[in-house]
Amino acid sequence: MTDYNPDDYLFFWGGVFSNFYPCKFIVDNITYNCSEQYFMKKKQETFDIEDTILAQCILEESNPIKIKRYGRKVKNFDEVQWSKIRYDIMKKAVYEKFSQNKDLKKILIDTNDKILVEASPFDKIWGIGMGEKNAKITHPDNWKGKNLLGKIIMEVREELKTYPINTNKKNEIDNFNIKTYK
Repeated sequence: MTDYNPDDYLFFWGGVFSNFYPCKFIVDNITYNCSEQYFMKKKQETFDIEDTILAQCILEESNPIKIKRYGRKVKNFDEVQWSKIRYDIMKKAVYEKFSQNKDLKKILIDTNDKILVEASPFDKIWGIGMGEKNAKITHPDNWKGKNLLGKIIMEVREELKTYPINTNKKNEIDNFNIKTYK
């Protein structure tokens, strides 16, 4: 077990690193109001493409809690398939969120090399399944969740530090197409 220093970590639950944080970004000529909206729209497109009413509800809603509820109404949802593609979809959402919003990008870059951790006591996939208080006194090897969101945000941070906005890497990310996973 490696040494654990909580000062090397930045714990969040809510705020600018949250998928619910309001910010506008555009992908394929569609304006999204938060990364959760993009994520739920891609879930709907992947499993329930013909439900145009659900698609419209997701895109017209501004409340991320309601958007998430719409995402739970997607028909034909397949957890096995979703678990194979959700990481890339979320990474695209997070990349667009931070690359298109200069103030958010600065906040992210200013975290330097901190290990970013979604300290959600309720989420064991995107978060660590425990709150910040408990996380600070528990070695990361014993956290209950995967912290996928924290890992994605750190990857995006490195890409934004490494690649100026108008490079081939940006174009590769822009050309991401979820249908290739079907």
